[in-house]
Amino acid sequence: MVEAREQELRGRVRLLVGSRLRDGAAEALRSEIDQIAVDPVWRRRGVGRALMAAALAEADKRGLRYVELFSWAFNTDAHTLFRGFGFEPRHLRFERRAP
Repeated sequence: MVEAREQELRGRVRLLVGSRLRDGAAEALRSEIDQIAVDPVWRRRGVGRALMAAALAEADKRGLRYVELFSWAFNTDAHTLFRGFGFEPRHLRFERRAP
């Protein structure tokens, strides 16, 4: 986990590393940015960009070529940040609440 910190916590990101199983054998290592959060007071000040850069630098250092993340549909500001780092949407998930 990487935190942008001076005297107070401004944000955090957690990079998970693992491997996928395919036909009972481990596939290439993969990673997931599991959480990225920036204190609302510090948004639009480069904190999220710094956290993403740090997480991706760690993935590069470990030789991880595949990084994924998940985001809520309403979080369009974060989507802009993710696209700026080369992420593209791949999945769409639908939910239904019972009436």
